[in-house]
Amino acid sequence: MRRDGSGNVNGVLGTFTSGVVTPKSSGATLYAIDSTSGSSITIANNATATPLGAGVALRGPLSVWSNGDGVGAFLYADSGGCSIISDRAAIFAVAAGTANKINCYVTGGALTIENKRGSSITISVTCWRVA
Repeated sequence: MRRDGSGNVNGVLGTFTSGVVTPKSSGATLYAIDSTSGSSITIANNATATPLGAGVALRGPLSVWSNGDGVGAFLYADSGGCSIISDRAAIFAVAAGTANKINCYVTGGALTIENKRGSSITISVTCWRVA
């Protein structure tokens, strides 16, 4: 299931226009789900992306899925940085510039994903903002 641009939740059972609506992020929103909305982001080797954009108040758990590797990680991020909660494939790191890794870190208040895997990667990111 995922939320469309109108706040409706769409999934296998159809579209729900009431009862199950998740708020889209804004500076004043206390709880929100930020996502690449089912889309993926391609990041060239040695390049970075800020999938949630700049200035998004970041405080909460997030998942990063690497489509080509077929694995993901579960992390916690806030304005002070990122911590890895689970990375079963050991291909994620929380420091910029870590070789052979997908680096997830916070810089300038924005979640940054850096690709140091050796070739382009395609990722999907979801962040549950809790404050």
